[in-house]
Amino acid sequence: MKKILGAAAVCSMLLSTETFAQQHRHKCGATDVEKAMEVAHPGYLQAVKTAFLKAKQNAAFKEAQRSNAPDTVYRIRTVVHVVYTKPEENLDDSIILSQIDVLNEDYRRRNADTVNTRSVFQEFAADAGIEFFLADTDPDGNPTTGITHTQGSPPPSIFGGFGANDEVKSQSTGGVNAWPTDRYFNIWVCDIMGGLGVLGYAYPPAAPLPNWGSQNPNADSSKQGVVLYYKAVGRNNPYAIDSTVNGGRSATHEAGHYFGLRHIWGDDQSFLGPGNKCAGDQGGGEDGIDDTPDAKDASQQTCDTTKNTCPDPNMLQDYPDMVENYMDYSSDDCLNMFTNGQVALMREVIRLYRPGIAEKVPNVAASIKQVRYAADVKISPNPAKNEIWVEVPANESNVSIQILSVEGKLVQTVQTSIARTNINVAGLQQGVYFLAVGNSNFSTVKRIVIAE
Repeated sequence: MKKILGAAAVCSMLLSTETFAQQHRHKCGATDVEKAMEVAHPGYLQAVKTAFLKAKQNAAFKEAQRSNAPDTVYRIRTVVHVVYTKPEENLDDSIILSQIDVLNEDYRRRNADTVNTRSVFQEFAADAGIEFFLADTDPDGNPTTGITHTQGSPPPSIFGGFGANDEVKSQSTGGVNAWPTDRYFNIWVCDIMGGLGVLGYAYPPAAPLPNWGSQNPNADSSKQGVVLYYKAVGRNNPYAIDSTVNGGRSATHEAGHYFGLRHIWGDDQSFLGPGNKCAGDQGGGEDGIDDTPDAKDASQQTCDTTKNTCPDPNMLQDYPDMVENYMDYSSDDCLNMFTNGQVALMREVIRLYRPGIAEKVPNVAASIKQVRYAADVKISPNPAKNEIWVEVPANESNVSIQILSVEGKLVQTVQTSIARTNINVAGLQQGVYFLAVGNSNFSTVKRIVIAE
């Protein structure tokens, strides 16, 4: 499968006239940026493999013990950097908010199209127990919306846009510096390579190797995060390329890479060792996850539920290709699930390699039917001293407001059916708490600070 994005100059050489003939086939550039990093830092792919296998080894037992509804939720502190060179690239905040909604729905398996998961895969489909929230404090401690807008200036290129050397991630190359990547999940939104078919890319975690020394790529954390093509961001983006990528699933896919997942067909390289892609994960050609069926190649912007590139008539269950998996290349309206194995891997990657970006809270919304997030529930003041005001959507009733300690202990509960409710917090000790707000229709968890 031909790729068209690189993370270093070597990958620019891959962009031939053939690229232009293929520019309308929408793709992920994750594999190419890994190859480029391997050229710049020999041993990088081995480090990625080491990190993956360690997380999988730790995740295997957890996967066997867990249900499809995790006891705890990882809430990912997120900042979105909109970097534009033309007015249309400066996406409105409403589009960014819709993207956060899509991420939350997909990672909590509360997306409406879960009904489209085929019955043969229903038992494997899982709630990842991962939620995303826009940061309310910047690295200097100042209030923020979690969205930045910057007029950038990408280097001159025959392709246009950002991309060949991660320019969008550095102010010195016309982009925006990452917020500390050990505390924030950074998403950059820009024009990637002049729109030549790449929807996004991300780097997976890599375990340091002793022979790297100062060349350890993890020493430069500024690359960690996700880059998205501005025409593939959010739901109903007015600048969307076409209907196949207008559901916000490019971000879902790239975040999966950031949390350690591979493409379900194993790309065009051997990851776990040489072998036949249809010989199982240990054969080296697939994604290393036990409950994703073998596949020889990607779905290209289709939803062909008859596709079975690795038929095995000797198996009790000959599974078709899992075209509805977020880590395939199917159209957005086809993608609707992660598997238990993928979920176990991602959660272990967060625990091992990305703990600083996540707040771990009790899963207080296991039965919630619909999820709403930052734009729908407002809290003021925050930090607070004696009281807080909680504002919920005006049409909601029987709303439960729970205050929880960082250890998950229930501190206080209030029931309300009014849009704006005052809560006395004068008796709470100074520190960080979580506010779980919801009813049978919606749910969100907010972070609050009680000051002296």
